[in-house]
Order: sequence, then C-alpha cells, then structure tokens
Amino acid sequence: MCGDAYLQSLLGTTYMVGTLFGSLAAGAMADAKGRRVTIAAFSALMAVTGALGALATEPISFGVLRYTTTRWISTMLSFPPSLGS
Repeated sequence: MCGDAYLQSLLGTTYMVGTLFGSLAAGAMADAKGRRVTIAAFSALMAVTGALGALATEPISFGVLRYTTTRWISTMLSFPPSLGS
C-alpha cells in the first residue's frame, strides 16, 4: 500500500463521506424511531462492520467496510452523551 499513495487519500475520503451520510441517516432514524433505538441499532451494526473491516485483506473491501463503519460511528457523534432526558 505504500506505493499506492492515492489509496491512502481515497480511504481518508471514505471515512469523511461515511460520517456525512451516517449523520444524515442517524438524524432521520432518530426522528422516526427515537434516539435509544437508533443508537442501539447503529452500535450493533458498527460492531459487525468494524470486525469485518479488521479482517479485510484488500484495500477496496477495507474501504467499503470503513465507509459503512463510519456511517454507524457518526451516530455516536450526532447525539449528546446523556440519554437520560
């Protein structure tokens, strides 16, 4: 991967694009289903795609899994940490 510098930039871009679309999806789902359900669902999806990303052996599959993982991670950034209210 050291010889393919463009892949590093591409993977960084997939992270940011995943965050963008994840925030939009999290907001829409939270409006429809509630914050707790959204966080629970996205946390489970994040665990699955994160584990699969750790096992990826090629840059394309890693990029796709990184994109989907950051879609779910952005949910944690979208909501305040206190869910008691």
